[in-house]
Amino acid sequence: MELTRGASLMRKGLEQSQVVCPTVPDTSPGRLFVSSPSGAADVRAGFMRGPAKVVRARVTALTVPTGNDAALVTLGDASVGRTDAVMLARGAATLVTGLLGQQCQPAAASWWFVGASASFGRSDSIVLTNPTNAVSIVDIDAFTQRGREHSADSRGIGVRPHSRRVIAVNRLFPGVPSAALHISTTSGVIHAAVLASQFAGTVGMGMEWLPATGPGLSVIPVAPDLTSATLYIAAESAATVAVRATGPAGAFTPLGMGSISVPAGGLVAVRASEVAPDAAALLISSSSPVVAGLVGGGPGSARADIVAAAALAPTVTRGQAVTGLAGLASRLTVVSDPERETVVTVTLRGSATRWQRTLTLRNGDARVLWLPAQSRAAAVDINAKRGAVGLLMSLRGSPIKPGSAADITLAARATTVLVRPAAQVPR
Repeated sequence: MELTRGASLMRKGLEQSQVVCPTVPDTSPGRLFVSSPSGAADVRAGFMRGPAKVVRARVTALTVPTGNDAALVTLGDASVGRTDAVMLARGAATLVTGLLGQQCQPAAASWWFVGASASFGRSDSIVLTNPTNAVSIVDIDAFTQRGREHSADSRGIGVRPHSRRVIAVNRLFPGVPSAALHISTTSGVIHAAVLASQFAGTVGMGMEWLPATGPGLSVIPVAPDLTSATLYIAAESAATVAVRATGPAGAFTPLGMGSISVPAGGLVAVRASEVAPDAAALLISSSSPVVAGLVGGGPGSARADIVAAAALAPTVTRGQAVTGLAGLASRLTVVSDPERETVVTVTLRGSATRWQRTLTLRNGDARVLWLPAQSRAAAVDINAKRGAVGLLMSLRGSPIKPGSAADITLAARATTVLVRPAAQVPR
């Protein structure tokens, strides 16, 4: 989602905004990629512990030092809405390491995540990061198939200034098979993230950050090689939901998704494995606001990494940047407005050679572009000249230079998805 000014900073009248990417203990040192306007002097990138540096290059890559809780990017007025920051890391598992991609976002008072679990074989964690100078107090609710749940441990969670807390989902909601988590503050603001990890016995089988979403968001991009997918839908008030899929073959209603009843405070899980091969996006319509997302496996068999995508909404912007392509097999899925023609220009910048494609899509068409391999950090700019377009970045490989043949084998099984907001030109 586009980097915007955090609410707490707006209230304080500050000239700059800060976005956060947390780190977690069981991952390799990550890399922070920042794409900013060339020569902008009001973008600074750094870490929770350590100095920040001015980002002057169009695309900058920084290695996260060991022992840091989070990466921080500070934006001035001229760069808000024009700068993108993501962090990539690898899990420390021994079979499928897991490639983790996350977009840095501002602290906020409310967060939603869909597809968390404390079931056998999953070990999910909630990561709370407080980048401000005041203590933040957090409440966490789970919307499950049993209804809305909370516990004594999920109320009044304190996070000290400039610190991070990692809490196991199983500690707050023991054994819950699947949940939508609502993380809100009663004091201050917080950056929240949910890390999904899966295991076979004691062997790690992949990791992924669940993307943040919110009530009423209506477009879920579908990863091109998503397998064993489940669609999760949760609602605060009872809702009737209809799901349409759109892709290269046009729009269609997947079997069993024409009318889905979601109880108040509840969660519904719908198998969606047959949707992925034919759909580039799912379109959600409902009688009252819902939160929705897809969680499944990546390419291959049951030994595939976790892949997750959540509902998003069109934003009023013409440019989006996707950063951090160095050393990764990368492809971009572009989904058009189902009701009108869309013209999209995709430009790769920061690379040694210029690469650009212009696409004309009609009536919910979807295109997949393989991006040229890069030896250094690069970014993709998206310009939708008219209509709406959904963007999905699928990365596979390792953000860290492999040190051995074993590393290369593990990296080939790891995948992550960076879900971008839809770029929409007002009609």
